[in-house]
Amino acid sequence: MHVPDATADGPCEECVRIIDVPTFLDDRGALTSAEARDVGFDIARVFVVAGEPGAERGGHAHVRGRQVLMLASGRVAVDVVTHGRAASVTLPDDGRALALEPGVWARQRYLGPGSALAVLCDGPYDPTDYTLDPEPAP
Repeated sequence: MHVPDATADGPCEECVRIIDVPTFLDDRGALTSAEARDVGFDIARVFVVAGEPGAERGGHAHVRGRQVLMLASGRVAVDVVTHGRAASVTLPDDGRALALEPGVWARQRYLGPGSALAVLCDGPYDPTDYTLDPEPAP
C-alpha cells in the first residue's frame, strides 16, 4: 500500500507503508487492537507519546529496529526520510497505521490538542539502535 502524500519521489514502499490494523466500531466508539500477525513482527515494546500542539518528537532513525506508529488520539503528522527521499504522512484515524523499517528517519509533529501516538516496536529499548542522521551509513 502506498504512503499518502508521497509522490513518485517519496520513500520506498518497502521501507514506509500503511498497514491495516483491526478496528471495531460501534455506538460507544472504536477499539483498535494490534497483534504480531497484524504488524509483521513480534511486539517486544509498546509506548505512547503525547504532545502539545506544535510539539515535535522523534527526529531519529533506528539502525535495526522496526516500528509501527498508530494514532491514539488527535492529529499527528510523521515526516519520513529514507534512501534520499522524503514524505509527510498525517496518521489516519481509521484503523490503519504507519510501518517503518530500519533506517527510516522519522519526526512526529503533534498538530492538535490531545494528540497522542502509540508505537509498537520489535525490540526492547537500546540506545545503540538510534541515529540522528536522516541517512544513516549502511
